[in-house]
Amino acid sequence: MSEYNFCSKCGAQLKKNKTDPYCPICKIVYYHNSKPCCGVLIIRDDELLLGIRKINPFKGQLDVIGGFLLEGEHPEDGCRREALEETGLKIKIKEYLGTYMDEYGDCGIWVLSMYCIAEIESGKMKANDDVESLQWRKISELNPEELAFKCNREAIQALKKRYQITK
Repeated sequence: MSEYNFCSKCGAQLKKNKTDPYCPICKIVYYHNSKPCCGVLIIRDDELLLGIRKINPFKGQLDVIGGFLLEGEHPEDGCRREALEETGLKIKIKEYLGTYMDEYGDCGIWVLSMYCIAEIESGKMKANDDVESLQWRKISELNPEELAFKCNREAIQALKKRYQITK
């Protein structure tokens, strides 16, 4: 959890209440919130598109396409943006899968990750941004424990349950 000592608006020293620091001058409360994220499960037939992480945390591990939402960005728009940035693909959101909590690596930042299921609309697949490479994996053969982040593993388990895949 990050610690705030001074107001970012007026510079006054913050006071502490039971849960969050606040500015006695501006009346701003500095909430310690989970960071909103999105994940998009891009499906083709019985396969799921996954990336290999180019950066830490979990560099070199399998990851769901997605990332942090921009301020004011709707999760579905974030899924479309992240898919285009990381894969070069335009996607069509088919359905909402679920929301899962996790810690981002071991840095103490908590995330609230919202996942959608999507299909490819257009584009040429190419790994970009913080994705080293892309690979299609059969959903039935995918072991959730292979993936970076607990929230990804939970989303894959929910996906398998949704499609009644027992492996």
